[in-house]
Amino acid sequence: MAEENNRDIQVTWEDDMWSDRTTCRKGNVVQLHQPPPTHPSDEFVGWFTKTSGGDKITHPFYAERNITVFARWKFNDDHVVTEKFNDATCNVKIRSNYSDDNVWT
Repeated sequence: MAEENNRDIQVTWEDDMWSDRTTCRKGNVVQLHQPPPTHPSDEFVGWFTKTSGGDKITHPFYAERNITVFARWKFNDDHVVTEKFNDATCNVKIRSNYSDDNVWT
């Protein structure tokens, strides 16, 4: 039983543009990552157990099993995407998909 409590587990940190993996001992406190912003005006809201909904991960976070957690961002403005096709350039303004609390899910 003691052997099982000391086993290594994986915490995978996922974001649309970035991911990382932490190895730690079961039951130990895991330091929460601060992911790099994907857009200068984005505000990092936190880590969640699901891409939409789920529980927010808070510190201290005790790793009990292999888990993947997902970054959630608040977008403070519209995003402009530039697409090039042959000789034409098109700027597309994308309105962020806000939930009721203005958080990207």
